[in-house]
Amino acid sequence: MKNRLEEMLKSIETSQIKKFLKKTFMKYNNSHNNNNNNNHNHYNEDPLSNLENINRSNLLHAYYRYIWNSNFSSPIERNLHSGANVIDLGCGSGIWLTELSSEYSNSNFIGIDNNEIFPIEKVSKNLKFVKHNILNGIPFEDNTFDFIHVRFMIKCFSETEWKTLILPEIFRICKPGGWIEIMDSDTNLYNAGPKTEGYNRKSKNKIFIPFF
Repeated sequence: MKNRLEEMLKSIETSQIKKFLKKTFMKYNNSHNNNNNNNHNHYNEDPLSNLENINRSNLLHAYYRYIWNSNFSSPIERNLHSGANVIDLGCGSGIWLTELSSEYSNSNFIGIDNNEIFPIEKVSKNLKFVKHNILNGIPFEDNTFDFIHVRFMIKCFSETEWKTLILPEIFRICKPGGWIEIMDSDTNLYNAGPKTEGYNRKSKNKIFIPFF
């Protein structure tokens, strides 16, 4: 795994960024390795594919946390310290929740993902992971969460699914006065030539950006 990490970091020239990413990435993956050494099955039927997903999820997390210098943009710091209910939809490897649950011990954190690559043992007492397809609804009562976090999920669902299934459920489980944070990368390619511009036009027709 260390060799794979070094390969992924070759393209990062700034030593400060490389050091930050490596520290974050290795710390979390050591936790995954310790769990896996206990002879428990922490992955689904394709462990190699899941390891790729874990690596990608952790690297993206570290990269964007370095850019923003934070794990979130919503003004919820005080809420998290005093105690809040937080859910991460499409939590991936669970690294975002793992960091926040350690930092904000008074809050409760839940991660949902249809792909079980998140840890299932040795997590914080205030952290829980659920394997679930949110196209079947989000299995919580109305007005449950103070903070709803969604990241890198724009391309996972169609415009119809966002409008008719995902967003209504997000609004339903959000408490009055709660915060919903959706973060994703820009899908538009800039300084595009003729062929790339054609891709941009096609992408705009396929990808729904849920601004609200």
